[in-house]
Amino acid sequence: IALGGMAAPTDIRVEGVYTFPNGTNTYTCVLPRAQAAASVEVPHSEESEAAVPISFESKNASSDNTAGNAVWDAQPLGNILWA
Repeated sequence: IALGGMAAPTDIRVEGVYTFPNGTNTYTCVLPRAQAAASVEVPHSEESEAAVPISFESKNASSDNTAGNAVWDAQPLGNILWA
C-alpha cells in the first residue's frame, strides 16, 4: 500500500475550548484555516525553561479560494461560541 510522501501542512485547523471557573460555561473558538507563528527571539537561560509564544492567524476558509469550503462562506475566518 503506497501512502505517499510526508509534507508539512500549509494550513491547520485550530479549535480552542476554555471552561470558565464555574465548570459549566465554555468559550469555543474555531479557526477552520489558520497558520501558526512563533517568535524565535526568546531569551533563554539555564535556570528557566524555554517558553515560546505562539500565535494563530486565521485565513479565509470560504469557497472563494481553493483551500476553502462552502460550509464557511458565511463565516470565512471562523467562529466563536459561548455556551
